Amino acid sequence: MNIDRYPYVFPRISKSILNKLRMTDIALYSMITSDNAAYLCNLLDDILKKYKIDMSKLRGLDLGCNTGGVLYYFLQKCKHMTGIEFEPLHVEICHHNIKTLDKEKELLNKLTLIYGDVEEIFMSKQLNISNAKYYNEKYVKSRSKNSDALQDIELVYIGTPFIDLKYGNTRVELLILRIKEMYNPSIIIVQLPCSIYNDIHNVFYKTTLYKMLKMLHHTYDLSFMLDYKQNDRCSNLHLILVKRKGNIIKSKAETIHLKCEYKLQRILNSLVQKFDIECYKHKFDINIIWRSLDYESYYIDCVYNNNKITFNSKTRGKNGEVEAVKFKIPYEMTDEEKEISNKTNNIKCHVKYDRFKNIITDVVIV
Repeated sequence: MNIDRYPYVFPRISKSILNKLRMTDIALYSMITSDNAAYLCNLLDDILKKYKIDMSKLRGLDLGCNTGGVLYYFLQKCKHMTGIEFEPLHVEICHHNIKTLDKEKELLNKLTLIYGDVEEIFMSKQLNISNAKYYNEKYVKSRSKNSDALQDIELVYIGTPFIDLKYGNTRVELLILRIKEMYNPSIIIVQLPCSIYNDIHNVFYKTTLYKMLKMLHHTYDLSFMLDYKQNDRCSNLHLILVKRKGNIIKSKAETIHLKCEYKLQRILNSLVQKFDIECYKHKFDINIIWRSLDYESYYIDCVYNNNKITFNSKTRGKNGEVEAVKFKIPYEMTDEEKEISNKTNNIKCHVKYDRFKNIITDVVIV
């Protein structure tokens, strides 16, 4: 892809390093652009300083760390981070990308990466990682139900699954309350959908969020962080919960404006007034993000055989084992392409594939 067209998506680092990064068509490089993630972590550092909390001394959790786009910035700020991810391909890409970006070779020493089920680990009576695996370029089965990496946690980031707001069968608000009960952390950051996309979102914003904040606001100071694109559309919404401490001076509650999301705007403003929620806002030099990036990206590890291209991937098997998967898309390779490879079959290639239309639009012989 042409990385120069998307400077805000990836970390601000040399192009030679960026070209080694991996992504997927679902997770992309990150669910939040690097500019957004970097700004968020700097903001959290500033907020914590008001509470006399040193972020560099905190041990943190990233629940649903995806391919590590946000985790990378938490690693730069925190003493240690544990990332937990359900999809094995995302786990492997997360490790690869952080290792690739780790110029000083320090971040991996502060990272514990776990391939596991957030619901299974946290929603039992006790912590349980007996079915999870650690990943450090290979998978290692956990030998106990507990882990030192999951002790003394003071910061928790929850990258909420946007469609159903659930981890398995556990609704995100129940996970938040469980994390509070288990760790009583200094700060909890929760990514929330910035639109009411379906009935689940509607119920969450109309009733569930209010009930949860009512339970938490005596213990935690509440904030919203809103990211805006250049077209004034909101691109990210985070709920920030910081454990109350003394008389912290808060900014006057501001009115939230959400272009084309007036129902959500009304609900959030009502919550701001009800719970004295502080609002942080920032407009980024960003317009279109993911769809155009997806269209310009190439799939790797593809093989051409008999007028079909095979895509290779990995997924979570029935018992949590890492399982290799393949799928094939029809493609008639040109004589010129075959000539480049000096083969007629078993041709390794990179493929531009439009998964929305299920067609291959370009092939590069490796």
